[in-house]
Amino acid sequence: MRYRSFLSLAACAAMAMFAVPASAADLPFTSQPAPVPAFTAVGSGYNWTGFYAGVNAGYGWNNSDDVTVSGSEGFFFNDAAFGGFNTTGGDGFTGGAQVGYNYQIGKFVVGAEADINYADQELKSFGAFDTGFADESLEFRSELEWFGTVRARVGFVPVDRFLVYATGGLAYGSIDASATNTLTTSATRPADIWAGTESDTKFGWTIGGGAEYALTNNLTLRGEALYVDLEDTKITGTYTGDTDILAEDTFTAKADNKFTVLRAGLNYKF
Repeated sequence: MRYRSFLSLAACAAMAMFAVPASAADLPFTSQPAPVPAFTAVGSGYNWTGFYAGVNAGYGWNNSDDVTVSGSEGFFFNDAAFGGFNTTGGDGFTGGAQVGYNYQIGKFVVGAEADINYADQELKSFGAFDTGFADESLEFRSELEWFGTVRARVGFVPVDRFLVYATGGLAYGSIDASATNTLTTSATRPADIWAGTESDTKFGWTIGGGAEYALTNNLTLRGEALYVDLEDTKITGTYTGDTDILAEDTFTAKADNKFTVLRAGLNYKF
């Protein structure tokens, strides 16, 4: 009796052992692959939207025409008599800082920028002629001390991280100028001199373009060219001698203020 009971228990245990694997085999099987880390190529999907600030440095070339002269008397201060002026200088270093904002729409970028810059550009003009009984000469000097711009920018992104753009807007700058006309009638008589100065902030316009590349997500490097046209400088020279006959005579020397700037810049995008 005990022997038969033991055989029955052994048979039940064996059936249970075979039943568990069979039940597991009937369950649905789902494969779970190992997670693959996301990968983003370096330089892909750069967005130009945001505020930025930076610095720039470059060189400026003067594009002004010759000085023109007119006077209260037909005999003195005559442009035709001078026959033109010898103009030198007007080129020099420029450097400053800029701030701006870009907004990207697809492959297009629009924005605004303002900058302020130191300038070291001094122009000098000299003209002389012989009146027949006297020698007359005019010296003109004009120095651009600093300039700034407030501009709109419109750009296009041909490839990722690379922006080409056109820009234009308001320009302004500080001009310090002087003009001196000297008339010599005799070797023994002091020369008659008319002189005048002007120091003022001039306003005008600027247009240009450039290209910019994002070195990192925050640093961008650019090259830019600007043409700037400010208001003319007009100087009225008055007589400083002691001859009453000449005391009422005056002259006006006029020169435009145009220059081109080529510069590089580095910006930090916030």
